[in-house]
Amino acid sequence: MKYAIFSDIHGNLESLQIFMDWLLHRPELKPVCLGDVIGYGAHPNECVARLAENHIPCVMGNHEYALNFFQERKNINEYALRAMEWYDQVLSSDHREILRRLPLSMVIDQQLAVTHADFSDPAGFVYINSVCDARDSMAALPGVLGFYGHTHMPGIFVEDPAKPAGDRITWHGGESDGEPFRLDPACRYLINPGSLGQPRDGDPRAAFAVLDSEEQTVTFHRLVYNWEAEARAIREAGLPEFLAERLLVGY
Repeated sequence: MKYAIFSDIHGNLESLQIFMDWLLHRPELKPVCLGDVIGYGAHPNECVARLAENHIPCVMGNHEYALNFFQERKNINEYALRAMEWYDQVLSSDHREILRRLPLSMVIDQQLAVTHADFSDPAGFVYINSVCDARDSMAALPGVLGFYGHTHMPGIFVEDPAKPAGDRITWHGGESDGEPFRLDPACRYLINPGSLGQPRDGDPRAAFAVLDSEEQTVTFHRLVYNWEAEARAIREAGLPEFLAERLLVGY
């Protein structure tokens, strides 16, 4: 089975549409979303609708959680809060209900575990930024292969049981575009595809990953999209200028 795994759309319709167009020519790929369909961007309804229309499995991100559970809003930054208050006005009740029903984690086809942030506490939305952060999530990972988002940074944590306890987990960046990373069946993996709608690694192109479970490879991909148009939509919606500017530089 082959999967196209993506995360953190953040209301960016331009990037989502380019990705969906890319998928049209690759019907063998099964798309999977790791959450944060909304947050920051100017097209929350359109992005939710695209996923629902195409029956794409998705887990709940912290922005969906904050939309439905007001106590979570104290944990999001001022730009996210501004956008959330706008979403309260513009998001349709049907789309809000779709987001409310999303699971915090799931296992797809009995082989692929997915969550938005941390497998050890899916509702805590802890950032996995280091090997130390990855240990708890790796310990809670059901099976050998897990995908997560939240940090917007593409890459792979590898747990190799043959190494000494303190050195078993290593990080491999996902900067290479289109070059397969081969998975060792003796190891376990936490894989971040990066962000489709708000990259933060200095590359403004939409990021995602493809898993080939038969070939046992993961390949990171980037797509150019019209970030100028998406930035313009953010400005026209009256959202903070910073949210438009960051799209242009991938931050």
